[in-house]
Amino acid sequence: MPALSPRARNKKTILDEKCFKIFSELSRDGRVGVRCLGRRLGLSHPVVSERLRSLLGSGFLRVLPCFNLGKLGLRLVAISVDVGSREDLTLLVEKLRSCRWVVLLFTLAGEYNLLVVLAVKDLSFVECLVGKRIRGMPGVKKLSIGLVGEPVSPGFIPLSQGFFDGEEPVCGESCDQCSDYLERRCPGCTPLTPNTTNVINHD
Repeated sequence: MPALSPRARNKKTILDEKCFKIFSELSRDGRVGVRCLGRRLGLSHPVVSERLRSLLGSGFLRVLPCFNLGKLGLRLVAISVDVGSREDLTLLVEKLRSCRWVVLLFTLAGEYNLLVVLAVKDLSFVECLVGKRIRGMPGVKKLSIGLVGEPVSPGFIPLSQGFFDGEEPVCGESCDQCSDYLERRCPGCTPLTPNTTNVINHD
């Protein structure tokens, strides 16, 4: 993908037929190169590069790697949360944005007003995360936790960089001083490595 210039970030983009053809091609193969994309669309690669810069800079498009969570030993957990006020909801959303285990975050209309989807290695970790990052936050009235089956469509989901090289515990508490970790109720916030599996052993 072409690099963004400050001009591209600030330039207003008007969507036209060519933009939607680019969307179509990228949805089929996000790894397609600019020259190949140009050949498919009948456009020169400088024109395609400029269109991509404009779409990226305007926030219409972001290209990310997606992962098969099952093959990485990750389970999805959906948490529906009812938060009292708009201010408390905003505060909770900002707190959860920094959590590397959160893969999807939606506001809702209805009985609950926030949906949090986690990808975790160990289900025992969920209650600790909920207790420290959600349940005790201002305005949280109730929540519901459900285990999600393997994704059917899309089968691949983006993961943050923190999944693979994050070091700081997402709860803000050092593992070696945490009673949940020391008493084996929490597996800790170790990033994904070749040595980590669904079952975490502290020994």
